[in-house]
Order: sequence, then structure tokens, then C-alpha cells
Amino acid sequence: MPTATLTANRCLIACCAVLVLLASAGCQREAPTPATASQDEPPEGVLRAYVWQCADGQTLVMRNLFREQAIAIDFHDGTRRLDQTPAASGVRYADPVVVFWTKGSTATLERQGAPAMECEERRAESLREDARLGAEVDRNR
Repeated sequence: MPTATLTANRCLIACCAVLVLLASAGCQREAPTPATASQDEPPEGVLRAYVWQCADGQTLVMRNLFREQAIAIDFHDGTRRLDQTPAASGVRYADPVVVFWTKGSTATLERQGAPAMECEERRAESLREDARLGAEVDRNR
């Protein structure tokens, strides 16, 4: 066989191999997404409620509103609903007056006109409040 014919055959084989690889890559299906918890149930490892003790002595109860991607916090002057907002680290919730930013077992509370305040989660109290809310959900089903 002449050299030109061998080179053309090799080129043809290489092109066919590339086409087969591209075609098979295009046929691959995306990995299935894992099943998510129902909108009423918290994701694994997340509680329905958390209890926070802040530096000024106030105790806050924070309830997760999973459907709305928000929380409700009980303050001495009433309950506020805060929507989840983008955060570089941790989870940040805000409305026009209040910002509540959690990261692990600590949080920062910012209220308009007041200095930022550090809060610590009270884990045992959080677990009790979560269990209480879970029992309420089960009773209402």
C-alpha cells in the first residue's frame, strides 16, 4: 500500500474513534438526584427549631419555615419572619430591620439601631423544642 493510503486510513480510523467517543459521551444520562425530604419535614440533620441564648441575656426561639426558605424568630415584642439571603459562609436570614446569621452553634443578631450581638445555641433546649414541634406536626396529620 502506498504511504498516502496508509495515512488516509489512519486518519479515517482516528476520526471514527473520536466520533464514537463524542457520541457515547452525548448519550450518557445525568446522575439521578437524590430524593429530598418532603417540604414539611426538615432535611436530615436539621432541626425544626433552635433555641439561642444571646449575650444580652435574651433567649430566642427560631423555627425553620422549610417551604418558604425562611425562619420565624420569637422576640419579646413579637415574632418576625426572616427570609434566607445569600451568605458567603453560614446561613443568613433578614428582613428590613433584623439580620440573623447562623454558623454552626453560633449566630449573630443585628437589629436596626442596635449593636450586633453574639448568640449561642442551647442544644438540649433546641432538641426539646424540635421534639415538641414534631409532635405537633404528627398530631395535625
